[in-house]
Amino acid sequence: QSVFPSPEIPPLIVMGANPGFKEDQHNEPFVGPSGELLKNVYLSHKEILENTTIYLTNAARCATPGIEQAPKRSHLKCCWSHTEQDLRSILDFHKPRGFLLVLGQLALDSVTKNLFDKSWSLKKAFSNQGAPPTTLFQDRLNLFTTFHPSAILKRKNYLYPVSDHLL
Repeated sequence: QSVFPSPEIPPLIVMGANPGFKEDQHNEPFVGPSGELLKNVYLSHKEILENTTIYLTNAARCATPGIEQAPKRSHLKCCWSHTEQDLRSILDFHKPRGFLLVLGQLALDSVTKNLFDKSWSLKKAFSNQGAPPTTLFQDRLNLFTTFHPSAILKRKNYLYPVSDHLL
């Protein structure tokens, strides 16, 4: 639903924690209930759809533990080289500064541990919305964070803060 990739269009890279059951079955990110919420609520704003090219990925794409089990920190660490390579190739293609929207604490751990050498809490990330993440991508990428859609499916009161983070 986003703008077709063009070097002149800024990228919006959306990063979750790891693929779920439906994602494994379809070999595609964000096709389960969390993905439906992501696409129909988070990314449905006209301004987002008309002004960015959206890329969907996960911090731990190479490991899919059980539905209720989060990826281990070692999975996040092992997958970072693939994630960093994807980020670089996206940012090399697009000229304008891009946006990285990190969904939830586990994905945030992976990003901040690898970019800042220290994990950030959601609270710290919420207070640093739009910050450039270190010299690695400083002039190419701004970091935004919000709750993972699966958290909203479990705790409906998170929907309003997500709305605030995205607008």
